[in-house]
Amino acid sequence: QTTIKQTLPVGSLLKVRGAPQIYYIAQDSLAYAVPDEATYFTWFPSFNKVQVFNKGERPHTISKSVLTIKPGTRVIKFGNKPELYTVSKGARLRWIRNEESLVGLFGEKWQNYFITLPESRRSDYVLGTDIKSTTDFDRTAERITTPTSDLVARKAIVPGKTYEKAPVVTLTQLKSLGENSSASLTPSF
Repeated sequence: QTTIKQTLPVGSLLKVRGAPQIYYIAQDSLAYAVPDEATYFTWFPSFNKVQVFNKGERPHTISKSVLTIKPGTRVIKFGNKPELYTVSKGARLRWIRNEESLVGLFGEKWQNYFITLPESRRSDYVLGTDIKSTTDFDRTAERITTPTSDLVARKAIVPGKTYEKAPVVTLTQLKSLGENSSASLTPSF
């Protein structure tokens, strides 16, 4: 596999022509896979800034770690599990323990922030403390972060721990994710 010598600046987005996977370039110069469209749009408003390279010209080594949902932006559930979470810095899942906290943090129309991720994505996160009251979580403070600073908080940026092939999300998987997110919203409190 040939790589070009050019490296992209921190914050760049890249993909290989003909492949759906998008990568984010972090401060360690590694390319972090963006695992799905739901994650992508919590960090970036459009695909306009994604640079496309020919196969074999990828300018960065791929990291084992992936980007996770931007902190403070979404209400998440995994697969068919009823628990609802939000994310804090460092990819920490915070279980929202009651409806009052859910509505207090995300409003009466919290469903506008709701997504379902495949159960397999849960391993991209670590468990944080539960949210039992709106004072346990500050959405505004959590959202002031960048993908690189979140990777640092997760201790995902560790030089030398990389691999060459990132998991690829297919269009079928993305469609399935969209279908899952429109499934029943049955939170468990």
